[in-house]
Amino acid sequence: MPFLVGIIMTALTGVVGQVLMRVLTGLGIAFVSYQGLNEAFTMASNMINASFSGAPSNVLAIFKIMGIYTAVQIYLASWGSAIAVKLSFRVLRFKK
Repeated sequence: MPFLVGIIMTALTGVVGQVLMRVLTGLGIAFVSYQGLNEAFTMASNMINASFSGAPSNVLAIFKIMGIYTAVQIYLASWGSAIAVKLSFRVLRFKK
């Protein structure tokens, strides 16, 4: 009986180790890509806000009422998150 338990534990250790390493690699790549993309999207957001600042004040007031600034921030954040998730899925090789 101890021989059978030893064989099962050896097999499980190999499988769990491989799965754990793939999960940690996927999470690491997602974190690094999200942080890098977050920095890039922050710069893009600043450029968009700078281009809006040249508009007349009544146009800026309409943009603020419509929530354009918030929509741009949400769009950029969701785009960065989607790219990070896609990269981690590519590393983990999940099927869609």
